[in-house]
Amino acid sequence: MADTQKTYLNGSGLHYSSSNNCKDISAPPVDEETLSRLESLMNEFFYPNTSNERKRQIESILSEFSSMPNSWQASFLYFELSSNEYTQMFCLTVIETFINQRWHTVPSDMRATFRNSLWNHLMEHQAQMTNPIRNKFCKIMVSIARFDWPYAYADYMTNVLELLTPENVHNIAHSSTHSLILLSLNLLGMTVEELTSPSCNNHFSSNRQVELIKLVESNLPAMLHSLTALLEVIISKQINFISATPPPSPTSSPSSTFGNLNKGMPIQE
Repeated sequence: MADTQKTYLNGSGLHYSSSNNCKDISAPPVDEETLSRLESLMNEFFYPNTSNERKRQIESILSEFSSMPNSWQASFLYFELSSNEYTQMFCLTVIETFINQRWHTVPSDMRATFRNSLWNHLMEHQAQMTNPIRNKFCKIMVSIARFDWPYAYADYMTNVLELLTPENVHNIAHSSTHSLILLSLNLLGMTVEELTSPSCNNHFSSNRQVELIKLVESNLPAMLHSLTALLEVIISKQINFISATPPPSPTSSPSSTFGNLNKGMPIQE
């Protein structure tokens, strides 16, 4: 049985003790007091009247928490529980940093479990996320793909392109579908930019960098097909909207016809 883990408070700090034997991302127990303390620290840091000295103290506390062995797991749990955007962004930053620096050290089964949990959360809550949080989440998924695609994450591109299915594209006017399409476009853009940029992949071997570029290139036809279908639907809906708009009645007065256009606008004599 894996050793227990605990996140706890000690004075003004956040501390997280853990064992590297943990195999389940839900293992770290999270208490409301610790989460409340984390949110309080984040609010205090961004409060305009907080002194620079106090900000340095908070940075030290947060840095100590981030350096704990399994803080990346606890951060995801805190992210799910918190509605504080400062706290959410901090938690995602902890996760992103860990993935970029130490993801290769995590056992494959833990990677798969954590990766699936992230994707499922993104699919379930993306419509309610703010743009900065959603963008950060997308960048984390792309960072994981940088390590795992295609060998351990074979369905990455399939999952992204499935958001641009014909059904979703034709229902683009629906708010929930619209947000999924925007999410897919965001993921596609980041994938192309991040996985083909030497500056983003300079910590990988030259062979892996070349492999990532070839992976993106091999998926370009599927990307272009999905994007073309999306553009065709958008253009078609726009043409249908214009065609369905009736011309103004010839018996209507100029003031009634153009009243809405002139509303709130000064009329020059």
